[in-house]
Amino acid sequence: MTGKTFFKSTKNGKSRVIELSDYVLSALRQHKATQNAFRLALGNGYSDENLVFARSDGSRLRPQTFGQAFKSLAGRAGTPIRLHELRHTHGTLLIKGGVHPKVASSRLGHSSVAITLDLYSHILPGMDKEAADQFEALVEGAKPKEPKSAC
Repeated sequence: MTGKTFFKSTKNGKSRVIELSDYVLSALRQHKATQNAFRLALGNGYSDENLVFARSDGSRLRPQTFGQAFKSLAGRAGTPIRLHELRHTHGTLLIKGGVHPKVASSRLGHSSVAITLDLYSHILPGMDKEAADQFEALVEGAKPKEPKSAC
């Protein structure tokens, strides 16, 4: 290992655009404002590679440093999750939350919905009970209404 970081393309060589929530967009704008303040303060000493995650001087973080920083932040937030697990968590929560599998598949960059469903639709606690309750509601809704008594 040379100790240098480099950029490479995605596995399939394709990029994609995904929507972000208003909360995430606001947080990113605030982060960018902070970076701009560092850029102004450091002048020519700021290494501007237009990175979201960078050192305070704009230079690249080593991957190990980024992973360690994430682990520390997650621990302080009381969420013991590793950086690599975020993708799996995202996919699982999308499916659990009822997001259409095709949309989840597109967000995750999968070539087919089958991949998404195979990877992320494992049974989560309570999902089978939810399915039973939803089925019952559908059956109840399909039953003919009983006539009201004339009493």
